[in-house]
Amino acid sequence: MLHQIRKMICMASLVVRTGCPITRISDCFGPAKINIPKAPALGLLLECPVYETYNEKLADMGYNKIDFSRYEKEMNEFKMKNIYDKIYSEETKENVFHGFFEFLDTFKGSGAATKEGKHIFDFLGAAFNNGLENKETTTTDVPATGGENVD
Repeated sequence: MLHQIRKMICMASLVVRTGCPITRISDCFGPAKINIPKAPALGLLLECPVYETYNEKLADMGYNKIDFSRYEKEMNEFKMKNIYDKIYSEETKENVFHGFFEFLDTFKGSGAATKEGKHIFDFLGAAFNNGLENKETTTTDVPATGGENVD
């Protein structure tokens, strides 16, 4: 499940920016392999982890819960100085997300490929171009893709 969050971000972006049907998200959990591009890693940050269940287990064992609220001021200062400023600096130099969204915007969500952009389902995987779009095929109808998706 390497790059899982990056692929989820990209799939959501495809739905929002290209007209890709929202049902394509649930299709990703089916038997057909769908190649989903990865969104850039720049800026992906686990902002506020939730330890609710873990804290319940800690309490059952007699330990104090994990709670960062008393360090909130220091954490915010650290994030501004060492994380957000660096993300902003990198984006202004490299235009990573601008390039990513410009790439996505070359695809169109319906119809055949046109001069404005390639059909998005050609990009997401050949399986949907072979009948899965209409949900009339079975897993045996899906062409082999050459191995497990490891990225």
